[in-house]
Amino acid sequence: LDVVGAPPATAPLPAGRRRLAVSGFARGGFEVDGFRRPGPIFLFPHFGLDWRAPRVTDWQPKHFVALELMNPRPAGFIIGTGVRSQALPRDVFKLLRELRVGFEVMDTVSASFIFNLLSDLPMGCSNFFAVFSRMRVQRSML
Repeated sequence: LDVVGAPPATAPLPAGRRRLAVSGFARGGFEVDGFRRPGPIFLFPHFGLDWRAPRVTDWQPKHFVALELMNPRPAGFIIGTGVRSQALPRDVFKLLRELRVGFEVMDTVSASFIFNLLSDLPMGCSNFFAVFSRMRVQRSML
């Protein structure tokens, strides 16, 4: 996982620093605060991580090791699965339930809007993150 343009989660943000937001979609990836990132990504309110994961249907528990290592774990997260909402592979669903982390699965565009909405809420709502799968972008989305 590679950090995307923001301080580590434990570092205080500079005064007036805005939280990260998905600002657009690019072929094979995303724009985060105007910077193109190859998808897929883990995105937190104050930093992001490039995430080298395959298509949703090929996800395995090993692709979520970052979640297992977080302490404290986030209260919940949003999973964007591409152009359409897709069911998680059974092993991944089972792992997330065992970790007792709340999650919601939806298409990536909807997930990005919800992430941006939650990211703009007061500081008490910063204990969440999003996972965005790579998606094919239609010309009308750019």
